Amino acid sequence: MFDIGFSELIIVAIVTLLVVGPERLPETIKTAALWLGRARGMLSDAKETIKEEIGVDDIRQTLHNENVMKDLQDAKQKVNQSLNSARSFESGLRDQIEQSVNDAGNTIHSDASEPVESSAPNEPAIPATTSAQPLTSSHAPSKSTNPDSSSEH
Repeated sequence: MFDIGFSELIIVAIVTLLVVGPERLPETIKTAALWLGRARGMLSDAKETIKEEIGVDDIRQTLHNENVMKDLQDAKQKVNQSLNSARSFESGLRDQIEQSVNDAGNTIHSDASEPVESSAPNEPAIPATTSAQPLTSSHAPSKSTNPDSSSEH
């Protein structure tokens, strides 16, 4: 704050000793220290009063909260960007899978139009199906298993 060196302090001490005298010097130093302490206390109280009046703590808290909110907004934007990229990746992957399934289904349907060779010579050829459903009576050879239907013919 003040640019006072050691040599300047020595000069002030010698001048004070000459003006005050050696008998009253200790009492003068105590009084000066007391005034200096009171001045520091008054400055400290004034500083605290000013801080309370203008609300420095409230301003600091508001600035801190604004910084936290900004950080939260940035994090929210990053999460939304990541979520959007994941969704676009998911939809692209879903489209690719659907395209592959459709291509595979078309291949199976085109192969189904050609008869499938059977290993047994007397059994009819069964076309390939795209699902794992059991064969129904429409695909099986027509044999009447109902006893009533044989009696009517």
